Amino acid sequence: FDATRTQFDSDANGSIDTKTKASGLGNPSFSVKYTMVRDPNVSVRVIAKLPTGYEAGVDYPEGDLDLAYSVSLGAVDLHLQAGYQYTGEDRNKVNPTDAVVANAALARSIGENFVLFTELNYRQAGGPLDTAPQPNALGVKEEAPTQKILDVTPGFKARFKESFLFSAAARISIINDFVFGYDYSYLTLLSYIF
Repeated sequence: FDATRTQFDSDANGSIDTKTKASGLGNPSFSVKYTMVRDPNVSVRVIAKLPTGYEAGVDYPEGDLDLAYSVSLGAVDLHLQAGYQYTGEDRNKVNPTDAVVANAALARSIGENFVLFTELNYRQAGGPLDTAPQPNALGVKEEAPTQKILDVTPGFKARFKESFLFSAAARISIINDFVFGYDYSYLTLLSYIF
């Protein structure tokens, strides 16, 4: 059983086309990961994200369920992950669509406390994943259109004082047809592991 984690993140998003930028402190999330098999690792993770209203445009609760597979390939580690993201209704009675997520990452440890990584992230929402269709102008409920994101995310993680983990990454969009999409963003994350 791996440690419970509390994390706070900060991010900034930008769009080259519209020259818009948004940033802010992310909503706090709490996660629990259970490793069922070791070498190679197979684990299940549950995440709860609480809405604080600080994160621009995000004031709904969120829950994730992931299944992950990790294996060492000598000098690098391969991580594969797939999951489902449930989003609840926000304070304005808007219920965003749920999403399917997938991730593939390569990580290279440099010493015991520093890791370089790059990820390929995929997210799909809308269409058949829309659990709460909204009424259109005629009052007819319709599903949100299918939306996809494909990102590449290089970054690093550094552990200090045994219980803290600092991460930073740049997320670069290859495909992003979400209504409130982005072309790039940078992310920072401070985690406390207990």
